[in-house]
Amino acid sequence: MRKQLLACALLAITTSAATADDKKYTLADLKALLSQKSYKEAVAHLGDIAPAERNAEWQSIAADVATGYLAGLSNDDLSAKILEIERLDGQYPLIMKSPKYVKARTEIGLKGFEACFSEPYAFQVCKEHFVKFVDADATNPELTFRAAKLIRRNVSPHSAAASFFQKAITAAGKNAGPICKDEDLKLVVVSGFNAPPDWEQNKIVHNIVVNSCWNEFKTVVQEENKKATETSSEKRNTCAMLKAKNALSADQTRACERAKKDN
Repeated sequence: MRKQLLACALLAITTSAATADDKKYTLADLKALLSQKSYKEAVAHLGDIAPAERNAEWQSIAADVATGYLAGLSNDDLSAKILEIERLDGQYPLIMKSPKYVKARTEIGLKGFEACFSEPYAFQVCKEHFVKFVDADATNPELTFRAAKLIRRNVSPHSAAASFFQKAITAAGKNAGPICKDEDLKLVVVSGFNAPPDWEQNKIVHNIVVNSCWNEFKTVVQEENKKATETSSEKRNTCAMLKAKNALSADQTRACERAKKDN
């Protein structure tokens, strides 16, 4: 039912945009609407300017009216804000070049998704839109990190959030240190130790630990490996991580070989 409601809302938004006043507005009209804070009307006519004429001034106006429009939507209907962000991103990707719009998009969008995930039985449809929301600004370190932490709080097992933390680490690049030290990521990694080795989330956790955050997790991996039973996924997964880093002792190597044979 939730998915149907979201789909209907999106259809209504699209239909509304398509049936807007047939009169074509000029750049001067959009500029006037911006000065009047008539954001809704301005957004409805952004497409009146032909793509070849969407110069720097249009981009600036478009970003400002989109920001004002989103901020003006009722907080009582955060799902509408989510869908409008999705629509604006898709129709006018140039506005993503505006730091002002990106900042507003991040704050409004994350607040909307936090409410969305709190709805009973709505997780799957919220996640589908959340992935689109994050991927549309996947190089934004702040957004991807906050998104990863938000999804961690709303999934079980925690390792299901691994792909979002991978996005955050990739976006942060050389500045990924704080992410590697984050307590939410630790929950994700430890949860991933217990996932079957062939699960995608386990592969992502393995990559995060071995290739991005080894210094932060090498002690945890060693500790978990020593206490794990030989027939457990935890033993096999931590063995694979330690082997990849040439960090197995002779005793551990023998135990890992036995674990491999037992499975």
